[in-house]
Amino acid sequence: MDLLTAYESLDAILWWENEIVPSGNGWIKHIVRENFEFAQSIYPIDLDSDINILGAASGESAILWWENDGTPEDNGWVERSLYGPAFPFSRDISAAD
Repeated sequence: MDLLTAYESLDAILWWENEIVPSGNGWIKHIVRENFEFAQSIYPIDLDSDINILGAASGESAILWWENDGTPEDNGWVERSLYGPAFPFSRDISAAD
């Protein structure tokens, strides 16, 4: 399992890749998005046959999602806006089918 974090003090969305190693300290940090002002909440979800990320930040005016495109050149994520700028001060996000 990997981890996703909304890091408010860094204004960032981070993906921590679990690379199993004998020492047990095999986490690789990937920056999904920097300058995501006051990052508050993230939610992993399958939007298109793979795991994607929904995100909310209280300093942003949009709900964003990052599409997992599987390419290492751009860290594997393409940023998309669900609808903005209609969501000022967003704090929480969830999704359901």
